[in-house]
Amino acid sequence: MCVYTNGENMKTNKEMLYETMQKAENSEAGFTTQQLSDLLGWQRANVSAYLNQLVSEGKCIKGDKRPVRYFLAQVKQADPFYQLVGVNGSLRNAIGMAKAALLYPNKPMSVLLVGQGGSGISYFAAAMIRFGQQHQIFPTEINIHRFNARSYRDDPKEGQRVLFGQTKNPGLLESSPYLFINHVQDVKAPLRDQLSEWLEGDGPPVILGCDDPLAIDALEALTRKVEVRIDLPELAHYTYRERYDLISRFFAIEAQRAKRDIVIDAQLLICLLLYRCQYNIKQLRNDIRLGCASGYLRDFAKNQTKLVLHLGDFPHDVRNGLLQFQTVRHQIESLVPLQGSVTFGSDGQQIQEIKEPTHHLDFYDRLSRRVEEFQMQGHSKEESSALLLGELNAFIASYTDQANQAFRRIDTLAKFVSPRVVELVKNFLQNHQDEIEQQFATGNLAGLCLHIQGCLEQPQKQSLLSSQQIETVLSQHPKQALLAKELVREIETKLLLTLNEEETAYLTLFLAGNRQDNKAPAVSLVIALHGEKAASSVAEVVKELTGNQQVYGFDLPLAEEIQRSYQRFESLLNDLPGGAVTVIYDMGSIETMCSMASAATHRTIQTFPMPLTMAAIEISRKYLLGQDPYQVLPQVQDSLRQMLVQQKPTDKPKAILTLCYSGQGGAVQIAEYLGRQGLENVEVLPLSMLDKKQLQFQVEVLRSQYQILAVISAFDPGLGIFWLSLDDLLRGKGDVSVLKHLKPAKPPKEVYEYFAEQMPAVDSRKLKRALPKAMQSLDAIQPLDQQQTAGLLVHLTALVNRILSEAPILRFPRTQEILQHYPREVTQVIQALKPLERTFNIVINEEEIATIVSIIKRI
Repeated sequence: MCVYTNGENMKTNKEMLYETMQKAENSEAGFTTQQLSDLLGWQRANVSAYLNQLVSEGKCIKGDKRPVRYFLAQVKQADPFYQLVGVNGSLRNAIGMAKAALLYPNKPMSVLLVGQGGSGISYFAAAMIRFGQQHQIFPTEINIHRFNARSYRDDPKEGQRVLFGQTKNPGLLESSPYLFINHVQDVKAPLRDQLSEWLEGDGPPVILGCDDPLAIDALEALTRKVEVRIDLPELAHYTYRERYDLISRFFAIEAQRAKRDIVIDAQLLICLLLYRCQYNIKQLRNDIRLGCASGYLRDFAKNQTKLVLHLGDFPHDVRNGLLQFQTVRHQIESLVPLQGSVTFGSDGQQIQEIKEPTHHLDFYDRLSRRVEEFQMQGHSKEESSALLLGELNAFIASYTDQANQAFRRIDTLAKFVSPRVVELVKNFLQNHQDEIEQQFATGNLAGLCLHIQGCLEQPQKQSLLSSQQIETVLSQHPKQALLAKELVREIETKLLLTLNEEETAYLTLFLAGNRQDNKAPAVSLVIALHGEKAASSVAEVVKELTGNQQVYGFDLPLAEEIQRSYQRFESLLNDLPGGAVTVIYDMGSIETMCSMASAATHRTIQTFPMPLTMAAIEISRKYLLGQDPYQVLPQVQDSLRQMLVQQKPTDKPKAILTLCYSGQGGAVQIAEYLGRQGLENVEVLPLSMLDKKQLQFQVEVLRSQYQILAVISAFDPGLGIFWLSLDDLLRGKGDVSVLKHLKPAKPPKEVYEYFAEQMPAVDSRKLKRALPKAMQSLDAIQPLDQQQTAGLLVHLTALVNRILSEAPILRFPRTQEILQHYPREVTQVIQALKPLERTFNIVINEEEIATIVSIIKRI
């Protein structure tokens, strides 16, 4: 068949299809048959036939992954990287670096692939190797091996034999043109050293895979021998479009395995798009595989042509994705038919079906599905029925809310519900307005109408509640039960529909759930936990299971300043309904915030400690020290019991925190200074402020053990504790009332001399000569205020003492960031510290330089 184009040349449909593919944007990503069918408005079968002709002619290449994509031959040339999701997005830079490393003149470079567990390191390495073979960089006839270091973690000698071989048998490094060594962080030290020597030689290059980015520092001697490092993104950094493509690919694979089309609804697809995958792409793939297996097992005996999956088929964590939906709704709407479903065909195609809201919102289907989920969890039919009864109030409240959202206008409702039903329910509610004690909103009207319409259309339904459970519902709401029975009589008379006792129970709950005298609780419950979304998730579960809407989650991100957290907490309390507040919390700073907020908001706040996070920290710390778990757990349990007694703050010993970047040196000397100045009955605790998150955790633990009076440091660390600047302490200025036991402060000069005297490795006479010069040069970089000056004087004195004492090198986690973003200041600080280096014959490393830059810049 031919068509005219622009009145000039006649083109066949096949030529038009080919031209459309050439002109389309992002043609590198390829096309599915369905995409081209939608683009041209042609039948999919015809498009598929033309595509197969183009493939046979060599103009197109058919992909080998699901869903099947077709690529222009001159664009793709079977590029293996185009089989990876994110080729033109999240992985664009990584792929560019990989190609550059492979195509480097003379021979390819060695590459280090770094990513979180499950981020696709193995797939990326395989694509690199196929790309190299495709471009004749490696011979295609030679098998390129893969070495899994984790398999030899407990047998390093065998790993050494496999990698380096023996006298007559070469190892993988010699026999493979481009070896992939995965989980390189598990290579033991002797083998790691041998591998470092290999990388320095002229042997074939290697790909190293590390799925523990935190272990990179420990591998420095090895990884610095690798020319190219490529960081692969976590799944959380993929776009929603890319994650959708991953989900589509995994479902297509499972559909092909099961030889059935797989159908999932919008709610499940949204959950898969949004839930947190701790193990990234691998977890997403495994969870989808598990969901498909559960659904296949459920429907095995039914011999159906389609496999319809429900949320209950998947691990429970998947449903947490719904908690994120409202914040990203506008981004998801462009991908997912919110009122429909998606079918993943066994032929690699997918079809989206958009459905209008059904006239009864699948009320009975949802109830039946919930019972089915309980039974799949191992509960008997009777147990499942009992569990359903416990959820009915929340279920009907949710159903009514959805009806309110779907049918805001009665004329919209009339499209799905018989006018007789609408008229009957409307009149009934108006006639019994006094008994119901509130005006029903349109959504409440819609809920009842939709339910009754469902009864009309499905008069024969499976009974889900026992007679005893029905009686329980009716006895709990006697007033509404009488109204429900009267409504049933009107339905039987006017609609000629007979309803059983179970339907009367449902109608009773519809009416009971909308009473004005069903008042909200007098007390609001706030769950406050450290971490992202931890408290919010728990609060949502509690609300769903109890139906109590006055449960609120308050999340404290670890990176957030404590002042900002307090402001949000106070704002939350001001927005709560009137009455008392109970706060369940995990660590001590929240208790302090409650005390402050109670006074500021004039509200009664009752606190209930539930120190899960702190218990986990303490147990983890003891395990890291190698302690026996049979001793650790009883110790922690005893500590928690004492804490839950809720001893008064005055019963706790008093403490003052002194902070410096190392937690040693300056902080220790300040602590000793306070002790020598006559501070009585107060313990002074030196801490490091190098890692702010770790500092916050340490302070939380100390709050449970001490009444912390103050924190002393060069800068305010933002811990929500009274802060006294180091400069004010040394000069005897500011609000030092918390240190009322102190003797009068010494002059600053004597104080610094005191610090020098307390550090035996430092010659105080040399320090007096060199330190002022260094301070003057540092002040020239950026004018220092008194707090910075005091902090640097103590820090530099402690620094010199630490180097001369050959103390362990301190690790500053932001070193690379500082070196990269503040190169000018780094150079200036290096020059400013030359007098100290020459005077004491020391070398100040990059970690210390970066620390000092951060003090000067207050970053």
